[in-house]
Amino acid sequence: MHGQPMPESFTKGQPIAQLQTQKQLSCFAPQHAFKRFGKSGQEICSLFPNIGKVADELCIIRSMQTEAINHDPAHTFMNTGTSISGRPSMGSWVWYGLGSDCDNLPGFVVLTSTGSSGQQQPIASRQWHSGFLPSRFQGVHLRSKGDPVLYLGSPPGVTRGRQHDVVNAINQINARYNALVDDPEISTRIAAAMGRAHYKYWHNTGTIGCFGACAAAAELLRLDGMRFAHALATVATFSAGLQQAFRMDSMSKPLHAGRAAEAGVTAALAASEGITGSLNVLEGDSGYGRAMGEGDGPDWERALATLGEDFHITRMTFKNHACCGHVFAAIDGALALQQQMRVLAPDIERISIGTYKAALDVARHESPRTAAEARFSLKYTVASALTHGSVRLAAFEPSRLGDPVTRELMRRIDVAIDPELDAAFPAQRAARI
Repeated sequence: MHGQPMPESFTKGQPIAQLQTQKQLSCFAPQHAFKRFGKSGQEICSLFPNIGKVADELCIIRSMQTEAINHDPAHTFMNTGTSISGRPSMGSWVWYGLGSDCDNLPGFVVLTSTGSSGQQQPIASRQWHSGFLPSRFQGVHLRSKGDPVLYLGSPPGVTRGRQHDVVNAINQINARYNALVDDPEISTRIAAAMGRAHYKYWHNTGTIGCFGACAAAAELLRLDGMRFAHALATVATFSAGLQQAFRMDSMSKPLHAGRAAEAGVTAALAASEGITGSLNVLEGDSGYGRAMGEGDGPDWERALATLGEDFHITRMTFKNHACCGHVFAAIDGALALQQQMRVLAPDIERISIGTYKAALDVARHESPRTAAEARFSLKYTVASALTHGSVRLAAFEPSRLGDPVTRELMRRIDVAIDPELDAAFPAQRAARI
């Protein structure tokens, strides 16, 4: 099939934006022969005869597959576990989880190729980047031309003093970033402890996000342990954010994130000046847990039991769609099925979505009239994703809101509570399509 048009069965429903400059997508055959090596008969490219000599000693995994047909997204998927840029690389996760024997050497290094004409291998640094982990967990690129490692020496015309200023400024920026990600356990463990009873009336972004903001600000201010504790105690009484703010056409819900940040910074600054808080504000008789939770409040000891063993940062996710987070699983599932079945929106006869109760309570709008309502409509966001391939800001422009293909598909979507998925919430946000 070399040189022949790519079969539609490969391209239908696929995002091929990187390939649209070509008039025709053509098949390209392997340029080097494959041979069988060893008793196991492993097929290995003839370019690697020495690898072939040890074929029987290799463990080759064949179960890993991807539907990505673009080179760069497929590369990103292989090295980070997703085709979406921004996740930590495999090396970064291993270093973060297992640590390193040396504090003054890289946790892992990266080797890239230089072609016979001097061209560098066309590969992006996100393949060895640390993503949302602190930047100290990214790989060190060993270059085959020029300085083996950048920034160890001073470039021509740059004095050591100026180089020192640059490195010092970068370290300060890194310190700010580390303050955001080094202590994720504080807000996530409070959220896990408060559970779904809290989420019935309260919006975690405002009511629990303030603890994360406070911890980050306290890190930046380099508060000692006692002042840090008083900052958290103070921010608990600033906690606010009601679910009702996004149960109708309202613009106040996005303010919860900014208000949480403001509360966190204010509490940390106050503690730095000696302001004290009630240190039993979480578990006290009239404290946060009882006032904003269920019954006598959560089991705080249980919430802290796995500190240092179970790291919540490993389960962080990106908000990949510009809408309510409760619909993400349904969007992702619908898009995955569409890619697998290679169908377009008008070809779909019926969609049934099972999910947890909170998703239906929050993303409740059956026929949204405004952008605010559309962001909280399970049917609209899924239908728009299947029609246009994604749910970005453009999905809530007036022309998209009235798109006839999307609106017609919405009428063919059924939603219901799935008891199994409802029981797993809030530990898991899932949907069955």
